[in-house]
Amino acid sequence: MHARLTSCDCRENTVAAFDRSGRLLGRIEAAFHALAASHTSPELQAVQRELAGPLAAHDSAVMMHEAGERTVGRMRVRAI
Repeated sequence: MHARLTSCDCRENTVAAFDRSGRLLGRIEAAFHALAASHTSPELQAVQRELAGPLAAHDSAVMMHEAGERTVGRMRVRAI
């Protein structure tokens, strides 16, 4: 017997996958920044400068999306 996935199941699986990928990125960023702080070099500083903009934009997009999701969730609760 095969279980059928509902749209809710798929959404939860997708959210879980994004959550796992975010944790991995966070761990990689932490390791890189620890390395750059303890064994800095002009090359590592150049990489930090190059990645600062894209990482900040990514963090901002994630935070804004999460804030929007919380707002939409509150709206759904009120509508019920």
